[in-house]
Amino acid sequence: MSKEILENSVESTQPNFEKATLWFDSMTVYIDILEKVQKDMADEILDRLEKELEDDTENIAVSIFLVLVVIIICPLTLRAIWSLTTVLQNYALTLAAQTKELNKEKKRSTYLLNAMLPPSVALRLMNTEGVNGELYESASVMFADIAGFSRLCGLSAPMEVVEMLNGLYLLFDSRIELYDVYKVETVNETYMLASGVPERYDRHVCEIATATLDLRHHVNILEVPHKPHMKIRVRFGIHMGSLVAGVVGLKMPRYCLFGDTVNTASRMQTTGLPGQIHVSHKTYMGLLEWGGYSFVKRGKIDIRGKGTMYTYWLTGRDDFDILGLDVSARDHMGIQEHRYAHMYDQMYKGRVQFAGKNLSESPTNL
Repeated sequence: MSKEILENSVESTQPNFEKATLWFDSMTVYIDILEKVQKDMADEILDRLEKELEDDTENIAVSIFLVLVVIIICPLTLRAIWSLTTVLQNYALTLAAQTKELNKEKKRSTYLLNAMLPPSVALRLMNTEGVNGELYESASVMFADIAGFSRLCGLSAPMEVVEMLNGLYLLFDSRIELYDVYKVETVNETYMLASGVPERYDRHVCEIATATLDLRHHVNILEVPHKPHMKIRVRFGIHMGSLVAGVVGLKMPRYCLFGDTVNTASRMQTTGLPGQIHVSHKTYMGLLEWGGYSFVKRGKIDIRGKGTMYTYWLTGRDDFDILGLDVSARDHMGIQEHRYAHMYDQMYKGRVQFAGKNLSESPTNL
């Protein structure tokens, strides 16, 4: 119909009013529908815009709230983290200090344990291993004590006795470090050594004999600190044989030796003479087998609990002038690097006095 209208001339003499009316009505309806559609679309767009605006407003509000929360919480969080870090750092420093102190105490405990027990036995105890009594078929034991100690104690003050024993034992402890011997214990004036325990050693009798010769040589040049010109006289006794060794006690564990060998060595010491090394016949035979030692026969003597025994005096060793260096030569034999070096300094400053004699005297001239 639109095409027909366009083709008609304005000067048309025969207009079609029916079609014109139909066209007009149709266009009116079309315009009304179009207007309604436009209005509905406008309302829909406005509704959507309003909803989106509300959503955006809500999102913005939430975002602003979160930003405010972050602004408020962030400093608190940072402060809490800083405080926690400070606490952790202080704890780490405290833990490091306590660990250092613990290691120091552990070393101290290990040192004390090694002073009470042989290192190999102490290591087994620290590793929670059992330490049972062990039989040693052949070992050597030496006892030494100060002759006339009871009389000397009666003439001395208690502190003077302690100072004297301390100086004497410092000397003994430093000298036995040169030999394969183990200091078992010291009870009052009695000093006990063993060789061949806890580590078995074939030449145990030689080691303990040479160590005893060394001790005798050096103790013969000592004086009682508080009694000038009174020499310290020590009796030595040695015996070799079988014995049992083990750790005894819980609170104060001690490495103890048991058996007839220990008793006989003690009897050798108590029946000996000041300045002499008293050895049993079995020890004499053992040293003869290795050779190089000199003896003087004492003969038969009655030993309490043992009856009559043949015993000997150990007088020297062929090469002892090389092995038994004097205390005065300590700088030439590396003693300044020894763990008892500070004790030597104390000893040389007067804790233990030396008799007025030539310290370079050969130990073979005993």
